[in-house]
Amino acid sequence: MPFDVSDVVQLGFRASENGKFKISLVDFDGIFAEGNVTIYLKDNNIGVIHNLMESDYEFESAEGEFKERFEVVYETEEIMDTGDFDSNLVQIYQDNENVVIESKTEKILSVELFDLSGRNLHKNQKVNANLYQIKSRSFGTQVLVVKVQTQSGEVVKKKIINP
Repeated sequence: MPFDVSDVVQLGFRASENGKFKISLVDFDGIFAEGNVTIYLKDNNIGVIHNLMESDYEFESAEGEFKERFEVVYETEEIMDTGDFDSNLVQIYQDNENVVIESKTEKILSVELFDLSGRNLHKNQKVNANLYQIKSRSFGTQVLVVKVQTQSGEVVKKKIINP
């Protein structure tokens, strides 16, 4: 079976209890040892793609079985995705001490905010507005993942740096 960099491998995960976990790779061989192909882990819960060949992926999880949380991919979203023009209608940005989510055309139904380990820092499922702001000073300096769902069902995820 030939290898294709557009291949996607589903990776199930089972946690016997709530906690912090780590996914890592050891001993590369074949095309991976040659350095021509990079192995990424995609966390579908928070929309993060992590290079497993550079470092371990650490995350938090509740107890349970998660068959669709992770995927192993060999190219990043920028390469894989041709772009969703509708997602430009939802703007997510940092303004002073606030994370601002603004939708030009339709109402925002829900907003979730995660850190890179997958910990949910903020959740509001009853936004029902075109503009929503989250005070972000208490989150400290880190990369945050913002997940927004609009009235049409579109889900937009974006990473921002909280200063």
